Amino acid sequence: MTTKNCPNCKAAVQPGDIICVACGTNLLTGQIVLKPGGEPPKRVGRRARRSLLWGGAAVLIAAALVGLGAGAAWLLRDPVETARKMAVSGNSLDALALLQKHVERRPEDRNARLLQGKLYWQANQPDRAAEALEAAYRQQEEDVTPALMAVAAAAKLGGQEGPKRQAALLRDVVRRHPDSQRAWHLLALALGAMGLHADQAAAIKDAGQAGAASGTSMGALSGVSRGLEGDLEGAEKSLRTLTAAAPDNGDAAAALGFVLSLQGREDEAAGALEGALERNTTVSGQVRLRLGLAELRRGNYERAISLLGPARTELPDDPRAPFFHALALQNAGLAEEALTEFERLSTASGPYAGQAALQMATLYLKMDSLDRAGASIRRATELGLSSARMLTLQGRVHALQGNNGEAEESYRRAMQAEPDYPAAHLEMGLLQVSRNALPEGIRELERYVELARAAGGGGRVNEIEVLVSQLRQTMQAS
Repeated sequence: MTTKNCPNCKAAVQPGDIICVACGTNLLTGQIVLKPGGEPPKRVGRRARRSLLWGGAAVLIAAALVGLGAGAAWLLRDPVETARKMAVSGNSLDALALLQKHVERRPEDRNARLLQGKLYWQANQPDRAAEALEAAYRQQEEDVTPALMAVAAAAKLGGQEGPKRQAALLRDVVRRHPDSQRAWHLLALALGAMGLHADQAAAIKDAGQAGAASGTSMGALSGVSRGLEGDLEGAEKSLRTLTAAAPDNGDAAAALGFVLSLQGREDEAAGALEGALERNTTVSGQVRLRLGLAELRRGNYERAISLLGPARTELPDDPRAPFFHALALQNAGLAEEALTEFERLSTASGPYAGQAALQMATLYLKMDSLDRAGASIRRATELGLSSARMLTLQGRVHALQGNNGEAEESYRRAMQAEPDYPAAHLEMGLLQVSRNALPEGIRELERYVELARAAGGGGRVNEIEVLVSQLRQTMQAS
């Protein structure tokens, strides 16, 4: 066989070779295409290609199985149980977010609604708690428990919104569960809270016809309802019978105390109400409030504070308790404590906000803090208060600041608002005397004495009578 030599490295090459195995030179073109020691690319055979294809397919299948496994895990995961675990670990906000998304997809999931309601309750969101719990009740109306839980949540809502929602739901509950004494009891309470005493009496009557009006507490409600409808004698009679039959029941004693109070028999009412507290009545907040108001009227301020303080805690949605507690503090000489309470009330949107601002003005006047007194009066005005008392206080601030013209204008407006308001005539009279307008001053001061005596003779009647006598002598001598 004839051999040839590589034109580049002179190595021997075989006939038919294209590449020199020694130096990698292309024997046809003379160019070096492979480095020495390199190997030309190998052709991939059909079997190898098949192996590669199967290998790639295996990788893809494995990846798909992993993805399917993750998806299956997601589908099989219980979002309610996940939310429960999140809440237990202290992550309630994320738990509620997860539940909200879930109930949007599956609004019929009762367990999700129940957990949602409980978590909203714990998060101090009674409105949403009531909504979720009522939704749970609607999913299975034979179970009354979620409905009663929703009623409890609605009780935390302010104003009349809570009782309205309670009554609406409870009317449905007693229609479906006429034997539920608890539901009838709560319905009667809700109607009473709205002042619908005729409806309350009708509900108690319906409960009796349904056989669900037994029990001392329901009887006590019935007695109070009769009293509020005007049948005080009948109410007292039924409640005395009830307290005799259940002498250890605090609710019966409380109801009797309320009815006696409606009759104006305050001493007897106080005795019954004190007995109700001793017997652990379930309406202790209302009992303490009524007793505290009675002690405040009597001038027993320390006793009033001891009753109204706990009442404020027990009745967080009743604006009377904090206002009259602050008033008791003020009358007891605890000015700083009273100011703190009045400040809190005046910055809230409650029915006593304006009056609280006005009480702050009286306290600041006693402290000679005229700027703060004026600011408190302006706050009362912004809150819609425009009474003779407020205008008189406004006039006093102007007078003490030396603005006699504005003071006189305020006093005149006060007398226009309430012609028989004694303090306005007193302050106007003193202002006129200070300006040496004695006839006008004496006339207003005598009017004050007349009105104050008609109102019970309190205030500065004797002092002003002496002043008027002295002023008349001065006029006669001049």
